Amino acid sequence: MEKGRNDNSQKPSGALFEQALAQVRPGSVPEGGAGLLAESRRMRAAADSRELWLYMPFSMLCETLYGKKEGYSDIIRQFEEIKARDYGRMVRGACAGDRRESRELAWFLAACVDTLEFTSMEIYEHYRYLADLARATVRVLAKQCRPSGGRGGMEPETAGAIGGSVLKACRMGVLLQEKYEDYGLELLAHSRKGFPEREAVK
Repeated sequence: MEKGRNDNSQKPSGALFEQALAQVRPGSVPEGGAGLLAESRRMRAAADSRELWLYMPFSMLCETLYGKKEGYSDIIRQFEEIKARDYGRMVRGACAGDRRESRELAWFLAACVDTLEFTSMEIYEHYRYLADLARATVRVLAKQCRPSGGRGGMEPETAGAIGGSVLKACRMGVLLQEKYEDYGLELLAHSRKGFPEREAVK
């Protein structure tokens, strides 16, 4: 599947995304599936971790419900490309207390967890890839980043974003709740703002 590369491509409509989530979470199927799928496939490829977070959950939702999972490989490829290019830099910076790198890593983790939520386990290799990536990122943050900066180098908004992703991954069974729940709660306690609104991120 080829995603549009037009620089004028827009992120998915907030109203469409929230409408879809509101209906999917209780287990029903959102209306207007063909339009949602077409919009997701018109979006440009993600350029960085922030765009992974903005675009990929919406794309995965549409591919799972309406695209016969044909676009899964393209979505995973975008994660692989950004991981290969940016992951090491983000982790090193986050563990050194760099606020910008911490924020980028927060977006990357949120992209993994939010996209995984809409990934079918029928395509297990792709589900496993995102789950393993989320686990590896949280392990690094919990074990390596705390001593050399950790949450002390995070903006409250960033700490809230990471904490929210950790707790969500625990709820989904991706992380062991008894091992990582306290870490997620610790980060949320550090945050005054909590998870930023998807539309409000600048």
